[in-house]
Amino acid sequence: MSGADLPQWYTRGNVTKTIRTAGRTSDVATRDLVDLLVDEELDAPRERIRTLVESVRERPISQSDTPTCDVGELRPLESRFVDTTDAAYLGRHDLALVLGVVLSQYDGSFQTLIDEDHVAVDLFWNRQHTTIALRTIGRPPRTPVTEKEVQEVVNGEISRPGGRAPSTVGIVSTAGFTERGRDLAEENDIELYGSAHLDRWFEDAHLTEDILGRLLEKTEEGTEDIASVVADLPELPEQIRTKDPLGTVGTTEWTSEGEVPDPPESPVFAPTPNSESGTREKGILYADPDDDGDYQCFEQFIDKLSGEDE
Repeated sequence: MSGADLPQWYTRGNVTKTIRTAGRTSDVATRDLVDLLVDEELDAPRERIRTLVESVRERPISQSDTPTCDVGELRPLESRFVDTTDAAYLGRHDLALVLGVVLSQYDGSFQTLIDEDHVAVDLFWNRQHTTIALRTIGRPPRTPVTEKEVQEVVNGEISRPGGRAPSTVGIVSTAGFTERGRDLAEENDIELYGSAHLDRWFEDAHLTEDILGRLLEKTEEGTEDIASVVADLPELPEQIRTKDPLGTVGTTEWTSEGEVPDPPESPVFAPTPNSESGTREKGILYADPDDDGDYQCFEQFIDKLSGEDE
């Protein structure tokens, strides 16, 4: 990203000021802030950075300036949002339905093929001028999609019964793809969408567990019967809807095992503790949350970011 393309709220080399400025501005999408920090500043897991940003946004602007008062009735807990980890444990048809709902929030409509077992894809996303056919595969980490599974899409039927052929064919996987699987997909013009894309889609959609539960109840009733559920979803902001959700995501994801490589040292997160001694220094925030010297250091860092700019 060139200097001219960088947003005004970004201060190069000053992660703290950037998060303070953008992390507390409602019109800056969390995904955009995380993407910029991944590309320009931080060498740490994307989920770790997103947790950092979201924690700052949840804090008061300045705790020292917040008036004290008696604690009244506690407000109800907000429902958490569905993420890629949840999607990994959905069945094929359930995942196709959920992704159809999520993608149609950007634009267009969708159709799932629940009973068409002879068709190699299970989701058709109908955009303004194109139709995208997707095979959705949900599975736990470290079980990437193999060459054999890609071959099933290559050899299988990818058109709706009585419908026109899609302009794009893709495979969505929550666990990445093997190297041979990626090579075969490239040879046959099949697009691959992994956890980086799924992270983006779910971050944008803000699909709650309640909505997910209602959708899964409707799985066997067909897409026409889920209109009441979809109607309850908030409309995506225009700055998100104008971006192509199938476009390149700024993170490295495709390795031979479908995993994200270990990040190098970063200016905010310390690298992995000394491998010989295994020493974790107290008060130090490491790239891997399991390596933090003590459980209070993350909260202390968030308190610092949530304070007033100096």
